[in-house]
Amino acid sequence: MKGLLWPTLLTMTAALSACSGPLPPQPITLTYPYRIEGVASVESYKRLVQRVAPSYVRVLVYAESKDEGIAIVNGASGVIIDQRGYVVTPAHIANNLRFKAMVTTMDGRERPASIVHIAPERELALLKINPYPGMEAARLASSKDVRAGLRAVSVGTPNNKMGVVTVGAVANPSRSLRIEYGEYGYDNAIELRMEVEPGHSGGPVFDTEGRLIGMVASFGLGDTQRVPYISTMIAYAVPAAAIAAYLEDIR
Repeated sequence: MKGLLWPTLLTMTAALSACSGPLPPQPITLTYPYRIEGVASVESYKRLVQRVAPSYVRVLVYAESKDEGIAIVNGASGVIIDQRGYVVTPAHIANNLRFKAMVTTMDGRERPASIVHIAPERELALLKINPYPGMEAARLASSKDVRAGLRAVSVGTPNNKMGVVTVGAVANPSRSLRIEYGEYGYDNAIELRMEVEPGHSGGPVFDTEGRLIGMVASFGLGDTQRVPYISTMIAYAVPAAAIAAYLEDIR
């Protein structure tokens, strides 16, 4: 398939118990597998990511049944948005209020999460974890802070690999056409010139001041028949202003 719009979804069928071993939790190590272009200093970007990454989490959504036990439904990313332990992830990841969730924070600890609310028409869902010592919530940017050409970084979970960093820039701060796929959609998307893959969904997007400008939700799908796959370098994020309005509406 070529040129399609695709939610950044990662689906897995492994049992949840397989994700937890007897070893003590190991802090997530940030990695930089993609090209970093057009920045004055790569090291300054790495310092920025180290500063803002604590609000990133890996999200696993799972279902339980008497016959099949526990099975993972979706896996992707999320962002801690409030000091009370609220986490935002895309609606297409949370999927169903009957599911349960587990988040992994940057300290490597798995933390049970409840799925509190899902808004498919906004492509947003709210999870809740118990607050923990040292927890950091993202600082939201104002919509007026987002402009074309603004440098941005995101942390995600492509192919279930945690703490993967991608660097890019804002191509369009507010897309006029609504983005829709199936029952999910959102308005005023931030279009990013950024390399993303399945599993980046829910990844926080920060500006160079460390403010959250949005959350990755979908991307332009390239030619999936080509090996190796080449990214279209087009990603879309739910803007921080829409996240703030969502939190206010369901408070």
